[in-house]
Amino acid sequence: MRDALTQIIDLLEQNAYEFADHALDRMAEYDLDEEEVLSAIEEGFIDKKQRDNTGEARWVYTILGESDTGRGIYVAGKIMEGVFRVFRIISAKEDEG
Repeated sequence: MRDALTQIIDLLEQNAYEFADHALDRMAEYDLDEEEVLSAIEEGFIDKKQRDNTGEARWVYTILGESDTGRGIYVAGKIMEGVFRVFRIISAKEDEG
């Protein structure tokens, strides 16, 4: 079985990803652009893996990474029907305070 992060990065490279409204709202709130979030995923690591209680996917992955601008970002997402869906983003600034 392939490593989950490798599978997620492959999906990003295929443009098979989407951002939930909540994630887009957080990106605007933290003044993050899509490239910062994607680079944080690609350069990060899976900090947590837990079962998806909604039943939409098998697992929810929390990825901790650093964007291309050096900002620490937590990204929560799941693989659903061949697409990585980002549903939550937390800036390291929020986590510190």
